[in-house]
Amino acid sequence: MPYIGRTLGQGTRSRFLYTATAGQTTFSGSDSQSNTLAYADNNGLDCFQNGVLLKGGGADYTATTGTSVVLTTGASVNDVIEILVYDVFAIADHVKKSGDAMTGALTNIDVNGTELILDADGDTSITADTDDQIDIKVGGSDVVHVTSTGLGVGTTSVGAKLHVQSGDGSITPSVHADELLVEGSANSGITIGSGTSGLGSLRFADSGGDSQGSINYDHSDDSLKFFTDDSNRMTITSAGLTIPASMAINTTSTTVASRGSRFAINQDNASGFGIAIDNIRNDTASSGGILITNNETSGTFDALSFLNPSNQEIGKINTSNSGTTYSTSSDYRLKENVVTDWDATSRLKQLKPSRFNFKTDKDTTQDGFLAHEVQSIVPEAITGEKDKTVDFGTIKDKDGNVISENVFETETKKDDGQTWTKTKTENVYQGIDHSKLVPLLTKALQEAVAKIETLEAKVTALEGK
Repeated sequence: MPYIGRTLGQGTRSRFLYTATAGQTTFSGSDSQSNTLAYADNNGLDCFQNGVLLKGGGADYTATTGTSVVLTTGASVNDVIEILVYDVFAIADHVKKSGDAMTGALTNIDVNGTELILDADGDTSITADTDDQIDIKVGGSDVVHVTSTGLGVGTTSVGAKLHVQSGDGSITPSVHADELLVEGSANSGITIGSGTSGLGSLRFADSGGDSQGSINYDHSDDSLKFFTDDSNRMTITSAGLTIPASMAINTTSTTVASRGSRFAINQDNASGFGIAIDNIRNDTASSGGILITNNETSGTFDALSFLNPSNQEIGKINTSNSGTTYSTSSDYRLKENVVTDWDATSRLKQLKPSRFNFKTDKDTTQDGFLAHEVQSIVPEAITGEKDKTVDFGTIKDKDGNVISENVFETETKKDDGQTWTKTKTENVYQGIDHSKLVPLLTKALQEAVAKIETLEAKVTALEGK
């Protein structure tokens, strides 16, 4: 049978039923089925009275409020009023493919590995097709990877909180420095750009301060400055290196500060040297190892001072504007068991002065002593041991890789499996301090003078007779 009322299109229909009282004209609110009357368009409803379609627009009823229908003539008791409301079907908060803007937050969106294309040719995208990893592709190439370890740029094997890699790399950062890793198979680096008068800084902070230490490049004077405890400790300019306070190598600031020192080296290897100078020039008189200049116009200058473990001075080299003086400690307060009556002549007669040339200087003959011959007579004048040698070798790790070459013999480090293998043996030559012979010579001369004076007295007495 044909439908009496409005023809249904694409949309929704709601039905409301009311049972009238005598003379009732207004129908609203909850109906007999507990549905509340509401409509958006007064032209979008049909009203029936006992199954008969009524005319709207004030002819049989009026519908203007959106929540009620008012009959022109009051209904009879128990009349059935049926109201049909029609609305267009709509999707809330929809966004067109183009031209619309979306506001508000999206929640619980699961693309489950689907690639999100970001450009027209489809070669720039974001995807998460690997568990716990986000990949960002630009121009068809994977550029950025986010994993549970950190953010990787140019690498899928993220080894730091921020890992930037160019080319093939295999660096594993220290656990103490795994926040930032810049890695490359060839050259790599970090550039800090500043203004022509600005400051480029690498700063170190802790809970006690925002700048406990720093490395600063000052573009205003092209200087590189190093700070610790927020104080400048070293500056490098085009003119060279400047140490504003003290500098220590393998030692402590306490040692450096002692006696007003500005530079200190602590050498704890008995077989090594704190400073080694290799001079390969011999063509000019100005070539040499160390230059010490005395700028004082008068008095002396302690060019070199020597201290014992008790920080007591035991010798020095002094310079003035006219000469150099060498001295060793000789204060009586440093000595005990002093003996003045001893036989120097017999010891002196044991010495064997010789004439010789050194093998490296065959054309120069000189006078002197053989160290080992003097050692038994004046041992304090001799350093070293007769025929002593020292072995040099190579240190390797447990896998046989060379760690260091030409090092003195050392015990194998059991903890990491390092070994030392002898490669050569070198002589350690004895030395002689000729100044240590002076007391012996002086005493022997005194003894000779005393004998001469005695003989002269006897001759004078004989001649007087």
